[in-house]
Amino acid sequence: MRRSRAPSIAPGTFFVVQSWADCITNMPGFNLRQALVVAPGFIDLHAHGQSIPADRMQAFDGVTTTLDLEAGVLPVASWYRRQATKGRVLNYGASANWAFARIGAMTGSNAESSLEGFGNAMRDRRWVENVASDTEVAGILPRCRRAGIDCGVSTGGGA
Repeated sequence: MRRSRAPSIAPGTFFVVQSWADCITNMPGFNLRQALVVAPGFIDLHAHGQSIPADRMQAFDGVTTTLDLEAGVLPVASWYRRQATKGRVLNYGASANWAFARIGAMTGSNAESSLEGFGNAMRDRRWVENVASDTEVAGILPRCRRAGIDCGVSTGGGA
């Protein structure tokens, strides 16, 4: 690859241009509608769709990595194992789910994070309505630490 302030097109040659303006002003006949651009992949930090169909849709937009950093998952290790067996199309990752760590510590539930698990957790609203006691905080924090050790990217609280 070579750098050029006055780009031109030659078969099998790549040029690094500083801006679209370089292409438009320095390349007679340049057609923006027909231009093909090589760009780095995009990382979606707030990807709700963690599935092969969602991966395929995002790949059309140039996404190469999908991360669930909003709510996250818990337990993290089993989520990563499931993703690995699905044959995911893109790179993926997730944060540890603070809400499910709180649910587990305050209600005794060990359900994995999912829509169904969240719906079930709403039946016992202690985790929503009460301030966590020192004992309950002592149960929340190790769950999140364990998730971080198991490859969690960060801790997601949901919004």
